[in-house]
Amino acid sequence: LVADHPEDLWVAFRLAQVLTAKGVGWMQTAAIIESEQRREQGKRDIEEAITVLSGVLDKDPEFHPARLQRGEARFALDDLIGAKADYQYVRDRDSDAKEVLLKEAALNRLVYVRGGKEANLLSAIGLLRRSLELDPNYFGALFELGNVWHLRYDSHSGSPGDRRHAFNQALVWYRRAMALNPRAREPRVEWARLCMKAAREGVGAGSLQAAHDLLERVESEASDVAIVHKERARLNLHPEFTKQTGVDPTLRFEGAEKALAKLEELSPDDPELPELRSLFHRIRGYSFYWTWVKERLPGRKERARQLAVEEWTAALDAWPADPENESVRARLGEIAPQVMAERYHRRGVAAYGARRFQDAAEAFGQALVLFPE
Repeated sequence: LVADHPEDLWVAFRLAQVLTAKGVGWMQTAAIIESEQRREQGKRDIEEAITVLSGVLDKDPEFHPARLQRGEARFALDDLIGAKADYQYVRDRDSDAKEVLLKEAALNRLVYVRGGKEANLLSAIGLLRRSLELDPNYFGALFELGNVWHLRYDSHSGSPGDRRHAFNQALVWYRRAMALNPRAREPRVEWARLCMKAAREGVGAGSLQAAHDLLERVESEASDVAIVHKERARLNLHPEFTKQTGVDPTLRFEGAEKALAKLEELSPDDPELPELRSLFHRIRGYSFYWTWVKERLPGRKERARQLAVEEWTAALDAWPADPENESVRARLGEIAPQVMAERYHRRGVAAYGARRFQDAAEAFGQALVLFPE
């Protein structure tokens, strides 16, 4: 279409929009799966979008949608100076453009994240308030104000009172955005993240009950947000959880298992999932191990041993490289030497097949020490 209609600037503008969205999509995917090829593809698409938009602006410098789109594309490529120049060009000529104010505020926030000054955040707040003066129900500005105050909460080095103020302000703006658009996912996700940080700080201060109560509230309003279930699992697996909250140990493990299942459903590729699975099975294994140590009745003692072996085997399978599982290997060698010997034997076979003979010899040696038969 662009080739057939070279004078139709709107067609070129729409093409650039598609290229930018496509490029950003490639780059986001690349960040998840660590693909340099996809990152380069995304970069090429965005660069092509910038070339198209620059051609449009050569023909009509006052075509503001194209200049804003170019600013967005430059922003995606981390060309913050170029993006700022495009946004300011439009704002200087259209001071009532609420979208420009929002984009420039987001840019100021990113500059602050990358080593900018407090003035960048204050500028962002001022721009967003001006945007809301133009339209009090502008969802983007409400959400971005939440993000700015969220960032101030994360990075504020002032008094605890200043930090609480930033926390409360972020909640206010996120809630306003959520009320305006209840179906929007982003404000609920960021609101949940903010609450999780507060919960974690409560954990750090020993207030597990406060963290537990906060998580209950967050979960009721953002049950489809993966981080909520991640933090629920982490909290339930805290060593002081039962002592501080009074929650029965059985319910503690049920809660953690349910949270991990939900996390796996919502975010199966979450990089922290193997670690949390390993932690869950390791702790459960220790609960059965200490039952085995203390139990006197032979039948119950053997059952506790079997359960400990099952849980610890699952912990090793969930994250073989977890350094915390060295103690698990030692305990398994104590209560189930044949099971542990078989694991070392499999490791040795794999190393031998990969021609890592030294590793294979070490693994086979450990297997023989544990279970000579």
